[in-house]
Amino acid sequence: MSDHSQFVENLMVQGRKVVEVLKADTEIGKYIDPSLPVPKPFVGTGDIRLVILGQDPTVDEMSTRQAITTVLMLDKKGSNLHQFITDICTSLHISLDKNAYATNVCKNFFTEPPKNVAATDLIGLSWPKWRPLLVEELARFPKAAILTLGKPILRVLVRDSAVKDLKHYWGHVGDKAMARHGEYRLVEVQHSRLGRPFFPFPHITNIRATELYRTHRDNYLSFVRKEIVGGMA
Repeated sequence: MSDHSQFVENLMVQGRKVVEVLKADTEIGKYIDPSLPVPKPFVGTGDIRLVILGQDPTVDEMSTRQAITTVLMLDKKGSNLHQFITDICTSLHISLDKNAYATNVCKNFFTEPPKNVAATDLIGLSWPKWRPLLVEELARFPKAAILTLGKPILRVLVRDSAVKDLKHYWGHVGDKAMARHGEYRLVEVQHSRLGRPFFPFPHITNIRATELYRTHRDNYLSFVRKEIVGGMA
């Protein structure tokens, strides 16, 4: 079992430097909240086989933000996100606590959730500053599959020549709730700004994606199991 403690410590040091750069940015600096430290990544205790990418840690309630010290609050086993990710890992026949690593595309807190700031694309403008650090994280787990959460991440991580609609990857054909099933896909490496293929998932907090998730969850997870090199089935 590898010890990731030094890696995480270095990551946090670099993260603080990126926050300083973002705070000094003339376009988005006013939306950066440096008072809250960058949450630590969640690191499984064993062989990392799945990397989970969240968007950023900024939730609506300030009191909840202040309690977030680990990415996706995966250190809190009673949380909805913990159960959501646990269910995904169980379906992939792996252990969240042993085989998963979770980090955010944008690791800083904003003064308010990006979805509430219509005038500025906070994720689109912030993520390039975080990209080198994110690529460094992914390089530590070269054999792990990558799973992303939410439509905003898909929008920035997929190259402009590729489809950025989550329904395209989840085989959802048509607009009705029980639309017929189409082809299931991943974001292939040539379309990924991560330099790695990844599997896009809806975020649990996206109400509009709930029916998409319910309708296609089992089939998409089966697709993921079959696609992962080495097999998790």
